[in-house]
Amino acid sequence: MKDRERLALISTVYGTVVKNTTTFHGRVGGDLSYLLGAIAETLPACSPGPLPSRCQFSKSAGIVRILRCNFSPDHKVWSFIEIV
Repeated sequence: MKDRERLALISTVYGTVVKNTTTFHGRVGGDLSYLLGAIAETLPACSPGPLPSRCQFSKSAGIVRILRCNFSPDHKVWSFIEIV
């Protein structure tokens, strides 16, 4: 995935989560940060060291519920998520 595509995906995911939650307190904010870090992993300016390329979330995680309601199963965001 090219840098421009990663930045667009980060923007899309962030905007979607913001529109579908009332607060970043609790798990959603932390999970969102973890996911955006995984997407940004190979961006030169955002790579402080080894970051996970895939995030592990339970199927009942708030962020997973938000993403499932807004992104099809073949959307690029799912390539950065592993449901455990």
